[in-house]
Amino acid sequence: GTSSLLFGANDSSWQWSKNNMGNNPAIAAALRAAGITVIRAPLHTADAQARVSAIEAAGAKCLGILSPADAAQVVQMLGNRCNMYEWMNEPDNGGPSASAYASLWNQNIPQLRAINPNAMFIGPVVASPNLGYIQQFLTLAKQAGNLPDVVSFHMYPCTDQSIASCPPHATSYGPATA
Repeated sequence: GTSSLLFGANDSSWQWSKNNMGNNPAIAAALRAAGITVIRAPLHTADAQARVSAIEAAGAKCLGILSPADAAQVVQMLGNRCNMYEWMNEPDNGGPSASAYASLWNQNIPQLRAINPNAMFIGPVVASPNLGYIQQFLTLAKQAGNLPDVVSFHMYPCTDQSIASCPPHATSYGPATA
């Protein structure tokens, strides 16, 4: 009963160029052997086709990060090759306020859903469990009748720490207690 999308990987721009992921069959084979089922990648019109081809070569599903500048073109271009999209990345980390983010979401996501009705749209994808930002966004998205399919946040509990010095965090993800 566990989702096959539980184990994924990021394809960031620096990885793309440094490791030449797009043209390296060994990387695709290693990702496939590791059981990576989803690869998250920034998608822009200039390289979306190549990035998704590399993701497909690894046997994974695409989780695309969209930017307002070319989101409609990317979703149109990819069709059903990518059916999971994040609307921007970490907008609470120096990006638009929750209100401005919700406004962009409510202006753009209905159009993107019309282009690809099979796609899931994820937002906000915040830099931490920023509950105030998430709640304000969800309130405004709900008022517009435009709730996300998934809400996401990032956790960086051990940034700049060795594995040995990183405290175990597994128990902190359980149900809240009063």
